[in-house]
Amino acid sequence: MRALSLAWVLLAIGCGGSDPAVADEFDDGGNGGADTVTDDTASGEDAALDAPVVDDAASSDTRAEDSSKDTGASVPDAAQVACGSATCAPDETCCSSGAPPFTYACVKGKSCPDGSGTLACDGPEDCSGGAICCADVRLETTCSPSVRTAECRSSCFNMGPTPCPGNVRLRRCRAKADCTQPGYTKCCVFETAGTSTELCANDGTASYAKSCK
Repeated sequence: MRALSLAWVLLAIGCGGSDPAVADEFDDGGNGGADTVTDDTASGEDAALDAPVVDDAASSDTRAEDSSKDTGASVPDAAQVACGSATCAPDETCCSSGAPPFTYACVKGKSCPDGSGTLACDGPEDCSGGAICCADVRLETTCSPSVRTAECRSSCFNMGPTPCPGNVRLRRCRAKADCTQPGYTKCCVFETAGTSTELCANDGTASYAKSCK
């Protein structure tokens, strides 16, 4: 009887399968990995999505604006330049062309066609920071001036008397106070081929002017 009971116990152990506790432990390990393992990649993406977006262009603009404030730099209003008998809009450029006396036309954009001269100012009001509206001028045989180019420069000096015809460099002016170069202290209005222009002149050139201040 004792031998039969022992055989029955051994048979139960051999055929009874795995221990339910052990099976549960493996099942938890296989299915529980997703619950216990931290997904660093996913959390990194979530953090990136939650982070504030910085607009590089906007921050660059802000830095530029702050810089201009720090240095006291100022941007002048867009110039409206007299161009022959017309006045160019801020988004146009006055261009000279042809043989002297030159002809003038307002051209869309910030540059003139190849072979043309650019007139970027017609007086000191078009320049900032104390710059001078400086013109390269052609004097005809009658000594009447025709402006080829004009731009804002830190200095502008005529290098000496030039016989007519010839080329000179003169300041464009609005008042006598704009004409500070020694010997060229008169702000005069000249008429050339129907175009009126104001230039700082010496006594010799002023004698051909329509009027002077």
